[in-house]
Amino acid sequence: MNNFTSSRAEAVAQVPSREQSDIAAQLKKRGMDVLVLRGCPVGLPPEHVLEAAVAATKENIHPPSMGLPELREAISGKIWRENGIEAKADTEILVTNGAMHALYIAFTALLDPGDEVLLFSPSFFFDGIIKLAGGVPCYMPTKEDNGFQIETAELEKKLSPRTKIILINTPANPTGYVYTLADLTAIAETAKQHGLLIISDESYEKLVYDGRKHLSIASLPGMKDNCVTIQSFTKSYSLPQWRMGYLIAGAMLVKNFQKILEWMVLSCNYAAQKAATAAISGPQDWTEKVRKEFESNRNMVFDGLKHIRQISCVKPQGGPFFFPNISGLGISAERFSDILLRSYGIPTIPGPAFNSKEHIRLPFGAEEKTLKEMIERLETAVHDLKGKTTWLS
Repeated sequence: MNNFTSSRAEAVAQVPSREQSDIAAQLKKRGMDVLVLRGCPVGLPPEHVLEAAVAATKENIHPPSMGLPELREAISGKIWRENGIEAKADTEILVTNGAMHALYIAFTALLDPGDEVLLFSPSFFFDGIIKLAGGVPCYMPTKEDNGFQIETAELEKKLSPRTKIILINTPANPTGYVYTLADLTAIAETAKQHGLLIISDESYEKLVYDGRKHLSIASLPGMKDNCVTIQSFTKSYSLPQWRMGYLIAGAMLVKNFQKILEWMVLSCNYAAQKAATAAISGPQDWTEKVRKEFESNRNMVFDGLKHIRQISCVKPQGGPFFFPNISGLGISAERFSDILLRSYGIPTIPGPAFNSKEHIRLPFGAEEKTLKEMIERLETAVHDLKGKTTWLS
């Protein structure tokens, strides 16, 4: 039988998080108790957001491909107040079906075959999107022993004549590293010097801890036209069910992004856009409550992980994930992740999905009792492996 699949489709795997979700769903169907651990809030958004969505379902409206004007106006106001980025609602903002959609649109519009994208590793699985667009992901490693900090002094050594884009992600998924002003300034200077574009994925911008402040690289002097900023409603606004995000860039880029979006989906869901409009333009105190809940979860889980001596872990500065180092277990990340899910009901993603062989990604978006149960199961899993391998005394 002929295989009609394109080489681009053959070159990428299934999205790792979706693959694990599919396995977890099968296990649940068989009656296994799989914990619900998420990278986004578990609770619903406030009532005024839900009411806006319900009201929208009673209207029969085809929204414009750029996004609802009132939503783009609200986004324009938000990114100026909170991020220091000035963007025109009618020409410099494009509403998308989540941040992943925004990334796909951007790379499809920007990359020619063989163009290279420099990104920092361990990294979210951007590689599949880059490859589907014909690009080549190139990694600059960061080190766990300094908290996965960006070593900007080494940045220029990683550039090549084919480098077109520097991709940054702050707070970083999966490490939780929050880029500093010094990081962003050095990256911006390198991009300007070499004529490179920066794509900044800021999906977890509101989930920063210990008094830190999220900074957008597009807000630095002279950087707006050299940046594509991507933000999301899924995490900070508790809207994973509606998959809303947006791109911020110069008018010429956004016009081309709009064409890609139109050929993909024509426009984004109307009811979801009304919910997003209510979320971003209404009262904002509840988003701080979401942040505090995540910070509390992080602290509790970190205290639990510290007592499992065979696992080490950097305390994330932001985001909804831990990235524990399991190399002390003497077992591969893939094998340990599989054991945790199939035998203990703990969903994780093995580190190779993030360009690391020594880690697993562990979400901490859950209720307190679920997180306590997760720590207990993790301790049991490590204990149960005694005698089965040679790595524990």
